[in-house]
Amino acid sequence: MTRLTEIMERSARAGLRMQARDGAMPAGHNGPWHDPETSVRATAHWALVFHDAYSRSRRQEFLDAAIRACDYLIANERRPSGATFACRLPKQGKSQCNGLIGQAWAVEALILIGGALKVPDYLRIAEAVLSLHPYDARSHAWRVVEVDGQVMGADRTYNQQIWFCAMVDLFARTQGAPGFCQIPAARDFSAHLGRITRLTNRSYFSHHVARSPGGRLRDAVTWPITGRRRRGSEPAFAQNYLSVGYHSFVLYGLGLLRDRLPSGKRLVPTGLGGLIGRGLNTARKHLWGLPPGENAFAYGYNPTGIEIAYALLMFPDLARHYAASGPGPEEWLASQLARHFNPATGLMDRDAPDPIGLAARIYEAMRLPDWDIRTGA
Repeated sequence: MTRLTEIMERSARAGLRMQARDGAMPAGHNGPWHDPETSVRATAHWALVFHDAYSRSRRQEFLDAAIRACDYLIANERRPSGATFACRLPKQGKSQCNGLIGQAWAVEALILIGGALKVPDYLRIAEAVLSLHPYDARSHAWRVVEVDGQVMGADRTYNQQIWFCAMVDLFARTQGAPGFCQIPAARDFSAHLGRITRLTNRSYFSHHVARSPGGRLRDAVTWPITGRRRRGSEPAFAQNYLSVGYHSFVLYGLGLLRDRLPSGKRLVPTGLGGLIGRGLNTARKHLWGLPPGENAFAYGYNPTGIEIAYALLMFPDLARHYAASGPGPEEWLASQLARHFNPATGLMDRDAPDPIGLAARIYEAMRLPDWDIRTGA
């Protein structure tokens, strides 16, 4: 048996050896998407790994590393036009901001560490970036803002909208800032979340929000569950294939919203609870024991085992469709680590399409209890 604290500290020690003097961490390539990234995303994730290790061990070297990482993030070069973070290197057809999720991941570390250490500059940058994004009340979705400040269309990617809302809420509650300009948007989004949430015909969360509340999503019922590759180009993944791979990531994001609510209050309006319950059961039936390589986005890109463990902790009252005999949160975590934690490197970097990216995403386990786990390490 190994405790989660030991795994997190092993990763943090390995991360210390990887950190550059300016605080940057090695950049990945966005997993199966193969988008060359800047160091922003990895550095933000590792800042939280280091801070979590400091919280568990009180070792100064981890705190110093977390501060170096955050200082790297707030440097002007990370936002070259003073707008959003440059998360991807230039690539035809792709935004450099990496949509809403690139910004959500960047500010997550600044909010949590800025709040814990009382560093105004971290919180100021986080607020500025979140505030840049206009909210479209008609479609109940935030619009994307490119690194040069150009406002783009509303992002229909469901998981990105969920995570952006979670970061808006996290900032508002961390700061206790009732005047934060995004609070009305977050309230509207949450109020309509049950109406724009759709499940596929196999009860995965659809990769895209509904085009209109109450409408059916064509790609939720007709796309095959396969990944395709255009000849001579990057992979083109069918929507249901993405829905499978991002299912746990959606549940984790919804868990972040539930985690921020006062004890005893429901997450969102009536209707979403049943969808979450069905989603948890889908995870038990189809994601538990998913063969390696079956879906490029499950386990080896999105840390499925960590994410489902957290969702089960956040939604015990909504898991009525989840079989009593199903694996518990500790077992999901153990499955993730057994698949991908590498004892030789001390990182969660084994059998991954983007080892650098997956190693950094162990930060998501910081919200789990310090369980005894079987890792095979």
